[in-house]
Amino acid sequence: MQAIAAASEMATAAQYMGVPGSHIVLESGSRDTREQALLIKKIVGQDPIYSGNFGPPHGALGMFRKIGLDPIPAPTDFVVRKGIPWHLYLAPSVGGIGRAEMAVHEYAGILWAKLRRQM
Repeated sequence: MQAIAAASEMATAAQYMGVPGSHIVLESGSRDTREQALLIKKIVGQDPIYSGNFGPPHGALGMFRKIGLDPIPAPTDFVVRKGIPWHLYLAPSVGGIGRAEMAVHEYAGILWAKLRRQM
């Protein structure tokens, strides 16, 4: 349910930036990245797709390419913080722990997909 809400928010943001609603497809039936890639391929065929936040270089992007799609990565996960001295970013933080958890999750997913020969 959370993924559907996030996808809906991203669609709203895309429309706000000028993407026509008729060009936006929300996929909400997949349970994992491979299923998502297969469902998207059924929807778009060989048409180009833009997608954001692909994670590590060989994560979802690699899986999408393996099944015959050629997604165009659109960088979407940037945060700008002003007024915080650079050295404070070196200190441990709750946000840093969350980012580390996401990284471990992404790389574990890549390993699991490679073991199953999905990438």
